[in-house]
Amino acid sequence: MIDGLFPNMYSRYTNDLYLKHRTEQLDSKVAELKEIVVKISDEMTCQNTDLPEYQKMFDHAISQIGQARRHITQLPQRYTWKIYLYLIFFSLFSFFIIFFLVK
Repeated sequence: MIDGLFPNMYSRYTNDLYLKHRTEQLDSKVAELKEIVVKISDEMTCQNTDLPEYQKMFDHAISQIGQARRHITQLPQRYTWKIYLYLIFFSLFSFFIIFFLVK
């Protein structure tokens, strides 16, 4: 490939052309890297501006989960007597139905 472009590698003219060609390639790669770095920087600033909002939403979700957990743990303590009352009523109802069916 280089032989076709630069048949005489040892002449000053071809070395200058080769260096110019390589410099242009490196300049284009540096320009691409610059664009990538700028995109990464823009994305980081966007994420940093959104971070407090995400933190607030996360804190709100954690507080909701904590409230739900406390509510669930308090349910058996609050409504135990109601469950027993419903169980007694259901058993009496079942007893009377069976009693009247048998009689």
